[in-house]
Formats: sequence, structure tokens, C-alpha cells
Amino acid sequence: MEALRLDDATAQRVRSRLFTEAVELTPNGTGGKPLLDCPWNERSLRFALESSLRASARLASDPAQRVVLVDRANAVRPRTWV
Repeated sequence: MEALRLDDATAQRVRSRLFTEAVELTPNGTGGKPLLDCPWNERSLRFALESSLRASARLASDPAQRVVLVDRANAVRPRTWV
């Protein structure tokens, strides 16, 4: 993906889509090689997806779209104690 010449917003949308699909493919186990430098396990993929969605929210010019993206990020974030 790094070889593609994408603006920041488009790159984050592509990353989010890839991580979304990966999370759906990996509900209970681990996969193979890392995806965009992210270990192929559900927890790591969810953190990467959350991060990508939050980055997209920061880049969004529409306030309503920002809220949607942050809500999605909150929904995919894995449960943590901290």
C-alpha cells in the first residue's frame, strides 16, 4: 500500500477497509503474516482499525462525518482494563 500515491484521507479509508475485513476474518484466532505491520490477531487488528478510524476523523472536514468515524472507532476498540 505504501507504493500507492494516495492522499492521507484516502490512505486512511483504504487502511480502515482492510482492517475491517481482517477483523471479520479473524474472530477467534490468529492468521499469518502481519497486515500493514500489524500482527494478525483480533486484538491487534481492532487497535489498528480504531487508530485508522480516528485518523480519518481528524482528517474529515464534515463535523457529522467526524462523529460517525469516532463512534465506529469506539465500537471496534477491544475491551481494555485501562
